[in-house]
Order: sequence, then C-alpha cells, then structure tokens
Amino acid sequence: MSEERVAEALRHLGEDLRYRNPAAAALRQARRMRVRRNVVGGTGAALAMAAVIAPFAYGGSGGQPATPVALPTATPSGATTGSPTPAPSTPPPAAKPAPRGAVALPGGVYVASASNESGSRIYDPRTHKYRSSGFPKAWASPNGKLAVVADDNERLGILDVRSDDVRWISGARLEIGSPQWSRDSKQIAFAAPGPSQGTLNIVVADAATAKAKTVKRSVPCVELCQPTWLPGDWEVELPDVEEPTTGMIAYSVDDGRARREPFPGAVQSSAAWSPDGRFVVAETVDERGFAAVAIVEPAKGATVVDLPRTPGDGIEARSFVWATADRLVAVANTELVVYSTEGKIVDRVALPPALRGVENSLAFGRP
Repeated sequence: MSEERVAEALRHLGEDLRYRNPAAAALRQARRMRVRRNVVGGTGAALAMAAVIAPFAYGGSGGQPATPVALPTATPSGATTGSPTPAPSTPPPAAKPAPRGAVALPGGVYVASASNESGSRIYDPRTHKYRSSGFPKAWASPNGKLAVVADDNERLGILDVRSDDVRWISGARLEIGSPQWSRDSKQIAFAAPGPSQGTLNIVVADAATAKAKTVKRSVPCVELCQPTWLPGDWEVELPDVEEPTTGMIAYSVDDGRARREPFPGAVQSSAAWSPDGRFVVAETVDERGFAAVAIVEPAKGATVVDLPRTPGDGIEARSFVWATADRLVAVANTELVVYSTEGKIVDRVALPPALRGVENSLAFGRP
C-alpha cells in the first residue's frame, strides 16, 4: 500500500469516528473487504439492485408521501448490456444570484455557515458578512433564515439568524454526525443517543416549534451513521447496518414505519441529491475495496461516475451539495471544488480563512 493510501486511511479513521460507533471502528475495513470479495468474485451482489426512489422535484410533495416506483433491476456485474445513464448535463435553470458578501457558487447557492475546530460562523443577511454564531457548531437552513446550533454538550437549538433568539430542542441531543435540514427548511433530522451501545434514535424536530419527536428508537448502526432526508422530505434514511454501501433503511417521518431497499452506496448528505431526485452522491466501494465517492443512480442500482479526489483534501460523501442540474460542489479543507456531472473538476473556489478548518462542516443556502 502506498504512503498516500496509508495517510488517507488514517485520516478516514479519525474523521469517521464522528459518524459511527467508536467501539465498532474496526468493523469498517472488514465490511469493505467483504464487499470487495463480492464484487471481485463476480457474484454481482453489490450491483444487482432494484430501484427504490421515484423522481421528486425540489420542494417535495407538500408533505404527502408518494408510492415508491418499482423500476427495472440493474444489470449484474460482468454483464455488457450498456453503461449507466449519464447524469444530466443540461444548462442550469435561471436562478437568483447569491446574496451580497456570501461565498457564491453555481445556481446562486452560497455558503451559509461553517463549523470547524475554531467555532462556527454564519452569514448575516443584515450586514452581508459572516459572523460568529456564538456557539461551537452551527448549520444554516437552506433558506438562510435559521440555523441549528450545538453547545459543548451537543444540545441542539434553533437560532433565528436575524434576531439571534434561540429555541432549544428538548428531550434529545446530537449523538453523531450533523443535523440535516429538509429542503423546505421546516424540519431537522438528527441521530440522538440510543438506549444501548451500537444503537441510536432517529429524531425529527419541527423548526417552527422546536419540538422533537423520535421517529425510530434503538436503530442499530456501527458506521456511516448519518440520517439523511430522501427526496420529498417524508422519509429519513440510514445505511443498512449489515451492508451500508449496498442497502438502506427508510423510515417514515409520520409513523416510523421502515422499509429496506437495495441502494448503490451510502448517502451522507441530504443536499447531495440532484434536483430531479434521480441521482445522488454517495460513499461507495471501488473494485480494490477502498472507499470511493461517486454519483449513483438508485433507480438502476448503478454507479454513474466516480468523483476524483486527492489524498488529504478532506473531500467526503458527506461534504457534497448538488448545486444545479449539471454542477456539484464539494467541501475541501481550504476551498470548494466544483464538479461537472461527468465527474470532472471544473472550478475551485477559495474559502476565506475564517471559513476554513479541520473537519470543516459547511451548510449551504439557496436564495
């Protein structure tokens, strides 16, 4: 193994402790090697998947669940009936520009907050500048009006960016990962402590009332333990504990009802879905058994294209936002990397020093 691979593996081990059960850290590489044997051995288990997600547009379905559409099974590994459907590369739709003073990205998307070892900063629409949130961590809402903040004990509150008023979410604290905003900025999903080691509770809080409800209790999870929203904002998913990069469990926000579906990767960011809900950036496992980041098409159970990364740049599946129909943005240590849907790096946007940091967690707004 090269020195770069060793360094990358050590960095993953340190960063990933925040996204999985530390007591089960050693299971991660074992699972990857098992997946590698399945793929290289020709069983096709990692690719023979049925579709799980019906297309949704931004804005969801008004909170009403839609019936998942069953689509054709993906071609097993080794078959030669064609390549996956390319991700869309149509011109981006007209969008409002990013607000003045914000770090601007394609489609008017902008950096709305940043949290790292130095604290957290949020974009203030009154001054058109970034300022301290007053808390160690903050994750702004997509509309930029609110932010989830965390204190030193991982207690969560909802901050009004203009007034600085905070309403604390009672009954649950953040256990792992980061809170995930729904597309409409009305709900927040997060992982709270479970009743026993190796478990967590999936909690959803209402942004208007700061009231939280436990969607599902005692969910087993040992790695990639980041609940994320599925398109439509009526289900929250978590990678399957048995095969986190080939399956997921979706939980209804209304009643906690669960369904398991094959899935070609582990989604780690609610913002990583394409505008039409057909594609998503996910953590996958490459043919050598190493962790990779790729655009996947759940309906076909297939990887569309791997996204290139440089060892040490800090880019992970959880650091992506899908900005426009044909542009994705990833958070690196000191900059933002813009990808095309063909998997090419097309631009780099420098981050101001105040928004840089180790384990940098950025949230993005849309005007």
